[in-house]
Amino acid sequence: MLQTHPPRDIPARLQRLGLHEIGGGLIVAAAGTRRSRGLGLIGLERLPPELGLLIPRCRSVHTFGMRFAIDILFLDATGGVLRIQGNVAPRRLAFCRRAHAVLEAARGAGPRFARETPLRCAAPTSP
Repeated sequence: MLQTHPPRDIPARLQRLGLHEIGGGLIVAAAGTRRSRGLGLIGLERLPPELGLLIPRCRSVHTFGMRFAIDILFLDATGGVLRIQGNVAPRRLAFCRRAHAVLEAARGAGPRFARETPLRCAAPTSP
């Protein structure tokens, strides 16, 4: 968990998920509940470049209801990057059959997160 105070520009909804520092000044919020997985980044104005949303047990995402483009990192079971799909605009679908998790990051931030893999963030599981 994040030991210091989170940056002020991180949306409160994502702060409540629990923030994990992964190195390189990057922070990951882990969406482990049904509600947090369903909401994802929908409706947010923007995503800070140092913040990513980790969605465990996931291999496809959509950007319907989003207001900005994102980079999507598809992760294997060890947290390694299988594929980066960059600059995914709103109202799109993205899928990777071999993925075990997805990390959503601000447009252009995907390669920076990829350098910090494997991502080893413990995410709570939903019932």
